[in-house]
Amino acid sequence: MAAMLFACNDKPNNNDNNNDNGGDDPVFESPITVDGDFSDWAGLDASKVSVATRPDGAVKHDGLVCVKAYADELYLNVYLEFDEMVIADRNSAPFHVYLNADGDETTGGGDALWAPYCAEWLLEGNIFDGAGGFGSWDPGVFPWGGEPNTTGWEWHPVGVPADEEHNWGAIITEGNGVACGAGAGNAYEIQIMREMVPATWADTFTCGFDIQQDWSTVGALPILNATDENPDGATTMMVVTIDK
Repeated sequence: MAAMLFACNDKPNNNDNNNDNGGDDPVFESPITVDGDFSDWAGLDASKVSVATRPDGAVKHDGLVCVKAYADELYLNVYLEFDEMVIADRNSAPFHVYLNADGDETTGGGDALWAPYCAEWLLEGNIFDGAGGFGSWDPGVFPWGGEPNTTGWEWHPVGVPADEEHNWGAIITEGNGVACGAGAGNAYEIQIMREMVPATWADTFTCGFDIQQDWSTVGALPILNATDENPDGATTMMVVTIDK
């Protein structure tokens, strides 16, 4: 069956970043173009790209095969491959990015798969279009509202209920241009405009990724093999350093 491709026509425009000096300064252009052609990832300096792969052996949440992250001057770029035997329902596959953007391990909270629990932000969106093809990942943005360094689903502002009236806790709802994405085959790429996430970004930060089916996690990275002592394969989040 031919691969379905969704090009990100509404991606953040690299060419709109002139300073107010008549455009004399060089215009930044990301080395990653979000179009479902992943060959530009091969051209990156490998030392600047963070990579997590599914380990061999017993893995509880095995739906993600590989995730790469590269932060350039403006964007957090993410490349992922998923296991099509696990991600069988292409009508719904929420993909999450958990961000410890400030690099501070004493704040935030998050998913029990990654300790310490220190993500201050969750980005949530679907990589598919609801009709079996790829869509553009343009996520909602949720702040951590629970106690510091705890785990659970506390993604809402402090004192604001996570209900329909309050966008389920999102301070930026889906479709507002925070990010875009495109895919082909069993791979997908995402480009997040960092300045649209109301976070303090450290030069080095950490993040974790999961993909779901029917709102249940079926793939996560980074992850370890499941053991009796660590049945979920919990580990630390991926470390990313901005390429300046």
